[in-house]
Amino acid sequence: MDLAKLKEQLQTEVDTAFLYNSIAAIQSDENLSRVLQSLAEIEKNHAKHMLDKVHMIDAKFPMPAPSGRAKFQLRLGKYLAIHLSLVIFLVLKNSLRFMPSRTN
Repeated sequence: MDLAKLKEQLQTEVDTAFLYNSIAAIQSDENLSRVLQSLAEIEKNHAKHMLDKVHMIDAKFPMPAPSGRAKFQLRLGKYLAIHLSLVIFLVLKNSLRFMPSRTN
């Protein structure tokens, strides 16, 4: 396999593990957090496997750090989640004002 493709796949595995771990760390639901941590471990194992393949061609290539793209995706996700929650809250709050009251 092409070294550039192997390195690209390795970076994808590292980034995915980083995102799963990061999202798990901010979950309030412990079950969801455990699932995400488990997925992160699977991705870390994939990364180790990909690094072994890279080492067959380039023995000194280090395990890469999470990319700037993955870090940006995490920041963007947090930003959108907060703002989307606020928008939903405001829409629901305003829609309740216009609902007819029930009197029985």
